[in-house]
Amino acid sequence: MQTTLILLLIFPILGFLIIPAFKNHQEKAVSGIVICICAISVFISFSLALSFLFASQNPFSSSVLSIYNSKEFHFQIELYYDNLTAVYSFITSILFFVISLFSKFYMHRESGFKRFFQHLILFFIGLMTG
Repeated sequence: MQTTLILLLIFPILGFLIIPAFKNHQEKAVSGIVICICAISVFISFSLALSFLFASQNPFSSSVLSIYNSKEFHFQIELYYDNLTAVYSFITSILFFVISLFSKFYMHRESGFKRFFQHLILFFIGLMTG
């Protein structure tokens, strides 16, 4: 379950890093990447929520990165998952999937198409980690 939780963040980060490789006029590729990432996130968050809620597991945390260690202080990035996180991640990924589908047509032939989708995926990463 902890690797699934990390995968929920890895895919949007990879998408955010891949989008700048495309040119501004490659709208289908950019929107396709974002829509696929949102669809994968919906699937991962749904499966994670189902396995967590119906297996009646205890909340868990997963340490991702240790930034600073000393005798008195330990600073690390840690992901926490509980009932509220299960519902929040599922609803957030569904909303971003719908927003990305709508934005594909709404932002068609706009000059900031690629920049919009890159900011959208960055905002999605921020919501999922927050």
